[in-house]
Amino acid sequence: MFFRGKQPAQFTPEDWQAFGQHHGTDKPLGPLSPLQTVVIDAKTGKTISIPGGTEGEWTYYDLLHMKANPINPNEIPPALHTQMQQKMGRTMTPVNAEPTDAQVWNGLIFGMTSPSNPLTRNQLAQSRLRLRDPKMLDDLASSIPWKAGDDVPKSTRLIASKRIADQFGLGAAKSGGLGVRGNADYTRIAELAQMFKENPQFFRKQPGETWQDAVERISSQVPGLAMKTGSFGTVWQDPAKASVSAIDRHMVRRFEKEGSSNLFASPEQRADFESRAVARYNKGRRGDDRVKTFAELTAKPGTSDHIAGMLLEHVGATSEPKFRLKGGEVNPNIPQHLAQASWPVEPKNVKLMGDSYKRALDLNQQIAQKHGLGLFNSQWLTWDKIRQRLEPHENMFPGLEKTPAPSMQQLRDVIAAHRKTGHIGKENVPTKSLLQGSPSQLGYLGLGGALGGASMLPRNEEDQ
Repeated sequence: MFFRGKQPAQFTPEDWQAFGQHHGTDKPLGPLSPLQTVVIDAKTGKTISIPGGTEGEWTYYDLLHMKANPINPNEIPPALHTQMQQKMGRTMTPVNAEPTDAQVWNGLIFGMTSPSNPLTRNQLAQSRLRLRDPKMLDDLASSIPWKAGDDVPKSTRLIASKRIADQFGLGAAKSGGLGVRGNADYTRIAELAQMFKENPQFFRKQPGETWQDAVERISSQVPGLAMKTGSFGTVWQDPAKASVSAIDRHMVRRFEKEGSSNLFASPEQRADFESRAVARYNKGRRGDDRVKTFAELTAKPGTSDHIAGMLLEHVGATSEPKFRLKGGEVNPNIPQHLAQASWPVEPKNVKLMGDSYKRALDLNQQIAQKHGLGLFNSQWLTWDKIRQRLEPHENMFPGLEKTPAPSMQQLRDVIAAHRKTGHIGKENVPTKSLLQGSPSQLGYLGLGGALGGASMLPRNEEDQ
């Protein structure tokens, strides 16, 4: 993909601006907002540069600039970090907080491609499936020979999932793909395409509906979504104000460090959890490698992942009652927002958010109120402190679906640039500056329509 005879990696800030104007993106892709220097350490005189300061919104190129010139949120004053996060929320919110159907789809796909997928790889996978052309939904919907709701053997799904991921170039790099597939079942994305074609309105948060109810309803309809991924996929409809969030491994680690007793309904439930954590850790171990108590387990080096994994399992537990009873009547024990939902395909079971997940959200809500942020936007701030970098999630910049698509090789070059900065590599360590070349090297616009190829065609003489 070229514009003005240049590849995206060669775009100037003004090229990004003209490129966005040419394709009618919802918000400006460029230029670079005037840099404002802010002193973050009075003793050392250390400064950072913020495009446009903390007012208004950022352009897409502003976000690339901040990735190429990383800011560690743990090194800046908390009040400044909060102001920057407020600006991030404004930037990433669809115009008038009214997402297009494509933006609703794009958010759900971000959630569906997230399992066992580090963030940058997750972003690239989502970008490959960004909805540019409705034909992509047709292609995806017809990529499986069955219909959403059918019983399909796991072995059949595995084969079809790999085929779909490979067709989108998401498979292993050694096989010519981008290596960003993750553990997602791509047949579930194909089933979502079938349902989304028929009723895209269903997948929006409805007026008057709580965010938790919306997540339960959408996750009940889409088997490829759980509470965590369903929350993450839904919040992009209004990321600044969404009052739900994905409770993931990063968050439960934080709860573990700060004391996780609030995640349990009673001391007895806590004690049962600790007993199971010890038993599971000891399984297959002998002698001094075993532990007797949970206190010993927490003190033993290298057990943090084990404890965090079990906490995540505890928090993510859901109940999944049948939608209808044996007699055919709707289960009277499920809540009204599910009992009366206008399902595109009626589910056999519905998903109800567990009490532990709700308690985790309550803890996050308390933190959000202190920051003056929406729940998801506040958790984003917390995630960035854990990641030790300001992470703009620029793949969700409103309106990118209106731009044409780069080639696979251009995306491979983007991956190479992200390796240089450390965005692809070891997690939760500060990233590095992009020392050579332009921040534009980090700009990936994604590629939609890979099965049908429609979006790969040039739109006019400037898009060669």
